[in-house]
Amino acid sequence: MSRTCHLQSARLLQKHSVASRRSVSSIASPLSLLRTSFFNKVGSADPTFSNSQTTKPPRLSEFGFSLASTASVVPRVQLLVSASYHWIDLIQHSLSDAFTKAVGAESQSEIKVNSDQKIDTSSHSKDSADHTTATTDKGPGGDAEAPKPDKKKKEKKKPKPVDTPITPNMVDLRVGHIIKAIKHPDADSLYVSTIDMGDETGPRTVCSGLVNHIPLEEMQDRLVVVVANLKPVKMRGIKSAAMVLCAANDTSVEFVNPPEGSQPGERLFFETYNTSEPEPVLSPKRKIWETLQPGFTTNEQREVVFRKNGDEERKLVNKDGARCLTSSLANVPVR
Repeated sequence: MSRTCHLQSARLLQKHSVASRRSVSSIASPLSLLRTSFFNKVGSADPTFSNSQTTKPPRLSEFGFSLASTASVVPRVQLLVSASYHWIDLIQHSLSDAFTKAVGAESQSEIKVNSDQKIDTSSHSKDSADHTTATTDKGPGGDAEAPKPDKKKKEKKKPKPVDTPITPNMVDLRVGHIIKAIKHPDADSLYVSTIDMGDETGPRTVCSGLVNHIPLEEMQDRLVVVVANLKPVKMRGIKSAAMVLCAANDTSVEFVNPPEGSQPGERLFFETYNTSEPEPVLSPKRKIWETLQPGFTTNEQREVVFRKNGDEERKLVNKDGARCLTSSLANVPVR
C-alpha cells in the first residue's frame, strides 16, 4: 500500500512537471526561478524529461527522494503546481493586456491614416487625374498600365456643319479646248472627247451625247465652256470627268462660245457670283447642279445668263467682263 502511494506521487510529480514546462516554454524566466527554487529545497539537480527516451516513469531516487520522505514532498509539489498555474495566468493576462493595447493603438493610427487619405484624395482629385494621364504615356517598360477606356462614356456628337445656300458660284465653269473627239465604241449617240481644261494632271476625257446634233468635224480643235466639278461617272464603260455646256431647243443644239481670246482653264462666272471659289466636287446628295441648272438660259441678245425667281439676270462673263454667247439660239435653256 505504501509503495503504491509512493509510485502515484512520483507519477503525479512527473506529469505536472512536464505539463508546466510545455505550457511556459516561451516564458522561461519566472518558471525557471520557481523550478530552481524547488529543486534546491529538495536537494536534487534539474532533471530532463523526454517522452522519446523513456517509456517508464522515473524512479524517486532520481529526484533524491527516499520512500520515507515522500509524504513530506507531496504537499510541496502541490504548492509548486499551484504557484506555477498562478504565474502562468498572471503572465498570460499581462501579455493579453499588452497585445490589446498595441492592437488598439495600431487600429487608431490606421483609422487616422485612412481619414487623412480620404481628405487628401478629395482635395487632390485633379492631381490624381493628371497623374493617371501621365502614366498612360509610359512605354512598355513602365510600371503603370494604360487604363482601359470607359465604354459607358459616350463620345459627344459633333455638330453637323450648316449647309451653305446653293448659289451659282459653286459651279466650276471653265474654258475648255477640245483636242480631239471620236465616236464612243459602244454607244451610237456619244462622242468621246479629249479636252484641255488647264489641269496640272493633263486633259480630261468627256463623253457627250451630241452625235445626233453636232457633226464630228465641228467637235475638233475648238473652244467650249465646260462644267468641271461634276462627279465623274461612267458612260458605257468610259469615265466622263466633265460636261460640255450647250444651249438647246426642240430642234437644235449649239455650243456656248467662250469670249474671244480665252485660254483653256480660264475661269468663267455669273456676274456678282465670284466672291468665293467653286466646290471641288458638286455633292450629288445636295443636288446642287440639279437645283441651279434650271436658272441657266439665254436672253434676247443670245447672252448666257442666270435667272432666279424673277431677279435681275446675271451674265456669264470672264474676269474682264467679256460675255459668253450662243451662235443663234435666244431665250432657250442652257444645260
